[in-house]
Amino acid sequence: MSGRPNLEAGAALTAAQIAALVSGQLEGETQQLFTRVMDVLHAAAEHVVFFRVGIDTMGRSPSQAEVQAFVDCKAGLALVDHSVAHAGRPCVRVANPALAAAILARHFEAPQKYVAGVHPSAVVAEDAQLDASASIGPLCVVSSGAKIGAGAVLVAQVFVGPGAVIGAHTLLFPHVSVYERVTLGTACVVHSGTTIGAPGFGYVWDGQRHLPMPQVGGVRIGNDVEIGTNSCIDSGTFQPTLIGDGCILDNHVQVGHNAELGRAVVLCGKAGISGSTIVGDGAVFGGQAATVGHLTVGAGAKIAARAAIMKDVPAGATVAGFPAVDIKQYQRDQIKLRRLLRDADKK
Repeated sequence: MSGRPNLEAGAALTAAQIAALVSGQLEGETQQLFTRVMDVLHAAAEHVVFFRVGIDTMGRSPSQAEVQAFVDCKAGLALVDHSVAHAGRPCVRVANPALAAAILARHFEAPQKYVAGVHPSAVVAEDAQLDASASIGPLCVVSSGAKIGAGAVLVAQVFVGPGAVIGAHTLLFPHVSVYERVTLGTACVVHSGTTIGAPGFGYVWDGQRHLPMPQVGGVRIGNDVEIGTNSCIDSGTFQPTLIGDGCILDNHVQVGHNAELGRAVVLCGKAGISGSTIVGDGAVFGGQAATVGHLTVGAGAKIAARAAIMKDVPAGATVAGFPAVDIKQYQRDQIKLRRLLRDADKK
């Protein structure tokens, strides 16, 4: 947002500075300096908490116990929405307290700084292109033809294959493997144990065995993408598997070959996207939700945890179950099933 103050990262802040940082309206006075965002159960006078009375983006309102915990907490400042009548302490009113808390927490938790250069134990091919500001940590392997952009960081024991491209300010944590023909955009974060660009699961039966189809399309990942630990994004067959800008992939996520994720897609833990599936902008998959291949999930769709997508999902729909259906239909079916089981138990 424009108009935010230029503050030293990690510095303690006054309530007025916090209000300016999150573009909120300060109510009440305090001389306290604040050093951290904290949950309501453990907050002290130098901490900031956040609370929302209204329904959040997932359709959930706080329970009475959560409301009481907020009232009783010892935080010196609260980030609240406009529906909170009285915060019981100085507060900063904002449209989205969770977003404001994230902005503030990013200020207090300054990112770790890495020294530019190549660690003596790293192995870098002679024709690899490394920007002078990149940091290549211990035991990293950067293969022939790879391109590492400005400010990119490879922490330790990272493998980057031939011809891979790592964009500016992208961070790869230990034990990440980036195969050939992979492009990672700017400001991406890839956590430990993840593999990007391994051959997709493509085989053809020749009458006696499954013959592997070469997977040479690679992977193209946009900007500001975060990928959790132990996730796998497979190489496309002839064209790249695509991950759009701003996507968030949790731990243990699988994205199959030739899949296409739009912008700001969220895949929660153990979600699986089968090959050649197209997922529209802003779609959200709950934990362990999965698709069969060659279908389309529309923009803004919400897929409940453990749902199995067997056919196309319209844009904006919310589905649940195995196979997945409209969530209201799923809830009605569950009620009928419970009634049937209850009646059967009475016989």
